[in-house]
Order: sequence, then C-alpha cells, then structure tokens
Amino acid sequence: MSQAQELTTGKGRIGLFLAVSFGLGWALVLPAWWSGAGLGWPVLGAVLPVMMLAPTLAVLVVWWRARRIARRHGLRTDWPRRTGLGLGPDRRRTWRVIVATWVAVPVLVIVTVVLSAAIGVLHLDLPHLGALTASSGLATVERTPGGAAGVLALTMLQATILGTTLTVPFAFGEEWGWRGWLQPELIARWGTTRGLVATGAIWGLWHAPLTLLGYNYPSLGPWAAVWFLPFSILVALALGPLRQATGSVWPAVVGHAAINSTAGFGLLVVAADDQPDSAWSTIGVVGWVVLAGVVAVLPRVLRRSTSSRSVGVVLKEDRVARAGEDGSGQDPSREGPVARHGVPRLGPSAGREADTERTGGPAR
Repeated sequence: MSQAQELTTGKGRIGLFLAVSFGLGWALVLPAWWSGAGLGWPVLGAVLPVMMLAPTLAVLVVWWRARRIARRHGLRTDWPRRTGLGLGPDRRRTWRVIVATWVAVPVLVIVTVVLSAAIGVLHLDLPHLGALTASSGLATVERTPGGAAGVLALTMLQATILGTTLTVPFAFGEEWGWRGWLQPELIARWGTTRGLVATGAIWGLWHAPLTLLGYNYPSLGPWAAVWFLPFSILVALALGPLRQATGSVWPAVVGHAAINSTAGFGLLVVAADDQPDSAWSTIGVVGWVVLAGVVAVLPRVLRRSTSSRSVGVVLKEDRVARAGEDGSGQDPSREGPVARHGVPRLGPSAGREADTERTGGPAR
C-alpha cells in the first residue's frame, strides 16, 4: 500500500486520530493527578468541556493530513459527508430519529431509576426530595406549585430541553470523532459488531484519566475505569446504529448530550444525606441491563422506520468515496455489514452480510 493509501484509508490515519484524541484529552486532565487534588482539582469543571473537543480536533488533524496527500496524488476526499456532518439522504427521517432519541433518553433514565429503587439499590425520597432541595436551594418542595411531582417534572424537563441543548456542542466534540469518523473506519475493517464494540471500548479507555480517579463511580476508586467499559460499549451499541441508519452523526450527538444532561437524575430523588452507589444503580449494573434491552430491540425499531432507498444511497455513496480515496477506482474490499434496510445486524450473520456486500450483491 502506498503512503497515500495508508494515510487516507489505512492504519496510519487511525493511529494518528488516536494519538491526537488521547494525547490531547489525557494531557488536559493529567494536572489533576500531578497536583494530587484528583477530582478536587479546582479547574476540573472547566477542563472537562475542553477535553470533550479533543476527538473533533483529532478528526481535523487527520483530515488536513489526508487532504494534503490526496491532492498530491490526485485522490479525492469527501469527509463532511463521510463523517456524517449532514443529515443524510433522508433529512425528515433523520430528524425523526433525532427527536425520538431526545425523548427516549430521559424516559430510559426514569426507567432505570424506577428499577434501581425496585431492587433496593436506590432509596427514593419522593415526599421531600432532600438531595434536589439541597442542590437547588429550595426551602421545601411542599410549598412549590405541584409539590414534589411538579418539581420532579420541571427538573427533568429542564434537563431534557435546556440541558441537552447546551450540551450538544460538547457532545459533538466527542461524537464527530467516535461515531462520525472512527466507527465507520473500524466497521469497514472488522465488521459491524466488532467495530461498534471496539469504538465503545476505545471511547471508554479515553476516559481513563477521569475514571481511574473514580469520576463516575466514586465508591470504586481506580476500578471505576473497568466498570465504565461495559457502559461505554453498550452506549456505543445503542448510538452507533443511529449513525449507520441515518448516515448522520447528529442523532448520536443528541443522544450523547441527553445522556450527559439527564443521567444524574437518580442522584436528585434521594435523601440529602444519602450516597447512592452509582456502580449498581443509574449508570451502573441496572443501567447496563436497560441499555442491553435497548440494544436488543433497536435494530427492529430502526428497520421499521428506515427507508431502504435512502440507506441504499448512503451505502452506495460510501463505497464510491472509499474507492476514490484508495485510488483503486473499485469498491473497497471490506464494507461494514448491514442488515435489511441498512440497519446494522449484530451477531454471527453479520459476516455473511459482509460477504454479500463484497461480492457485489444487493444492499438490502
């Protein structure tokens, strides 16, 4: 493989992407370790949003490098479309998926909280909402319009609408890198299931400087880094198919932003002096079970709502773009396997779908 092919389609650009995204992201958080302050580092809250932009910077670096080499060798690139910056071939369907994701995430968070309370790993304080009252400065929920129910509804609505909207730019900073750029690269090499799992694992490891400090699971200390991996992989298996089915990164961006803004809801519905163990509730084991259920039913839901014609356009355009970038003029030797109507199929059958794509069979 020539240098041009290696840096525009091969392992070279994946290595460059990982070096920039991990190097910059980790460098921003390492002072929390050096200072000895850990999660108590005074500027950590300001650093985290900047850290979320590291994968986007990595995409821009790889894009700039590949574009220079492509021009020198007469190759062509179309990374805005390839990385899902647009809304895909069917904009209406993409908007429907975005709205559905925006609504579904807080609903799933509530389901997780209810299940956590039902099995006893989360102890609710619904009459008084001690934690929420303490964090919001309310004197008492009984004196507010609607009481506890009204406060809860308003809090979740605010987190869902305002919180998600404000978080979208930073969620994009991650998602354009992970789901927009890296996921298609890994799927093209390893197939759908392994590509999605690898994307989630890499995404989880990227958080290591924080999770080793117990960022998401304070009770676990350094073991939080290991505990976070199932969560990150399951989220990748849930958000990844949205990217594939629409040809757009924006459903994953909104999903990521909604998770960040609403996942802490369970910490607000307990007593003020309660310290729920997130390793088992919310984003812990109970959350994993809820996400696994989503992953199981999502392909069927997407197949029902996906236009075979629009996804066929996504697959055809992607093959043409890859053919142009590797300079061969032919379809690439490996395409990410898809199920009927372009929705990713997980499991052993994925390999057979890939074989059909590689032999020129119809993109069903």
